[in-house]
Amino acid sequence: MYQNICDSRKQNEKENKNFKKKNKKKRKKVKKIEIRTLEKKDLIQVVALEQKIFSVPWSLKSFEDTLKRKENIYIVAENNNQVIAYCGLWGIPPDGDICNVAVAKEYRNQKVGQALIKELLKRGQDAGLHTFTLEVRKSNQPAIHLYQKFGFKSVGIRKDFYELPKEDGIIMLCHICEAV
Repeated sequence: MYQNICDSRKQNEKENKNFKKKNKKKRKKVKKIEIRTLEKKDLIQVVALEQKIFSVPWSLKSFEDTLKRKENIYIVAENNNQVIAYCGLWGIPPDGDICNVAVAKEYRNQKVGQALIKELLKRGQDAGLHTFTLEVRKSNQPAIHLYQKFGFKSVGIRKDFYELPKEDGIIMLCHICEAV
């Protein structure tokens, strides 16, 4: 009887390993990322990423118009000449509004978002911005946790700010952010 229990346990462990292998998200390892200013040549990749991630994505024209404004700061993270993440802010000193943060799913949990936010805040501060705001879905705990690492605090709620699905947005604020 003991042997049957052991055999059964081994079979369960084997099945569990196979299940985990099949259902494991395919993450691509980031060898070396380059963070640089978003350029017009990047827009096709950025829009494709935007459409994969957001339920109400920005259009190509929206990004083109955004790039024309000198007070806006947009950056990308690149891995092997592929845009894997981007973020941006609109700034009028002393305030900056972070309006886009996106990391391809297969590159999440590898500190790509953290590196992007750090660089974006640094560039914002270099441009004379001292207060930063953003909105984040109430359910997006990984993003909220990331922003809190930089000193962002929740200061309010925008009721039904997001669509598809409808959800409140948490307004977060940071004065001269930490860890930059």
